[in-house]
Amino acid sequence: MRRYLVYTFFNYRHLTFKLLNKLSLPNVSKYYIRGKNGVYRLAKLVEKRNYDFILGLGDYRINAKRIRIEEKFINKHGKSKIVEIAPHEYSSSWKLPVLHEYVHSSDKASNGPCNKSAFLVSHILKTTCHKTKNAFVHIPRSFDFIRADQVVKEWLKL
Repeated sequence: MRRYLVYTFFNYRHLTFKLLNKLSLPNVSKYYIRGKNGVYRLAKLVEKRNYDFILGLGDYRINAKRIRIEEKFINKHGKSKIVEIAPHEYSSSWKLPVLHEYVHSSDKASNGPCNKSAFLVSHILKTTCHKTKNAFVHIPRSFDFIRADQVVKEWLKL
């Protein structure tokens, strides 16, 4: 059986927090990023455990209409590098399919906390030679909960 880790940021008001809270599949572990050092605790977890797939979920602009699959993660958070000696970018190693018209992929990475978490996960996987596949998805804050839940579960059952 494939082992999954799904993570998001701890904020009970956000859609992705609610999605992860509701998610109940036997082969899925959950992780909530809390506080300033939460992404580093996530990186340590990824380094220690051996998952087959890791999916990050982040809330996206409230006026966005579609779920966004991130294809790239850059070594930048704000104006600083995330990892001093690391490549400029990593590509998502889990190529999530665009399953519906309200899902699209993007190769324009941001430099916020979502990118930071995905870059760190990618960096740990690459430097420790894990075979784990990882992806990150942004879901609009105003998106329909039931449809978002359906898409996430479809990806986890591929």
